[in-house]
Amino acid sequence: MDRKARTWMVITNMSIIITMFLIATALLGIDLANYVTVVASVLIHNPDIPLDTRYGNASSENFDRVVVIDALYGYMTVLGDAIIVWRVYAFWGKGKRRWALLGLCAMLLGSATLKEGKSRKTVEEIELPVSSITSEDHDSQEGKGAISNV
Repeated sequence: MDRKARTWMVITNMSIIITMFLIATALLGIDLANYVTVVASVLIHNPDIPLDTRYGNASSENFDRVVVIDALYGYMTVLGDAIIVWRVYAFWGKGKRRWALLGLCAMLLGSATLKEGKSRKTVEEIELPVSSITSEDHDSQEGKGAISNV
């Protein structure tokens, strides 16, 4: 392998690894934001609403971020799988075991396709639960039975 080809491979691998690190950092930030939002919504806001209702409201507020987490995690997984396929190619690419690459490439393509399809389904077809009960709604519902989270 010539020097130019190796340099291109190193740059590509480092780019993928740095992208995965940035995605993991974004996931950490989103998780922290979800945690702070849930704690603030459940423990601080609307203290006169029952705890289970406040938790349901906080969960529905975080749904958009959960969709983003799911998509980012899927893309990070596909990038990691691409690195593994590249390493198998580098190790077995010129030998008799080249057939192993066909199976790995097929699995990588299937994983990427399924993940993209799942992300699109999550964003397009799932409806957000609407649960915005305020303290006034709670006061008017007392005596009418349990307040449900829809």
